[in-house]
Amino acid sequence: MASKAITPKHLNAALKNTLEKFDKIAKSKAEKGLRMTVIKVWGRIIVDTPIDDGRARGNWFINTKVTDETGGANKNKGSIYVQSSTPKNLLAKGTKLYLFNNLPYIHKLEYGGYGDGKETVNGFSKQAPKGMVRKNLLKWRGTLNESFKSLSKK
Repeated sequence: MASKAITPKHLNAALKNTLEKFDKIAKSKAEKGLRMTVIKVWGRIIVDTPIDDGRARGNWFINTKVTDETGGANKNKGSIYVQSSTPKNLLAKGTKLYLFNNLPYIHKLEYGGYGDGKETVNGFSKQAPKGMVRKNLLKWRGTLNESFKSLSKK
């Protein structure tokens, strides 16, 4: 029985096909890992936002551009909002996504500046004495690693 020779043309086509499949899988995992991280970190930023009447938490928005949008009180806004507002194609060329809050006092909630009072200590809200954005952004790398580890187990 004669063996069938593999020509360079067939080998090239097989290699190209394999690399294209690998590329598609790698991009899909990268997309999923990044999206999981955005949902976790941005969700924590929103949930860590102090609640009085819920306006500060309710005024976090996700969009492809920063707008002057404001909204009403929402004490329950969090990861579900982030998940439903985050597109699946985060790695598409030119995609930019912003988390923003336009309330005039959001800066004070993050960096302090209130006087001492019933709800504050050293100028910070007692609910978020270390802010909510900075402390969660410091967790970005660890959360990204966790996201990719969880994907590698699937």
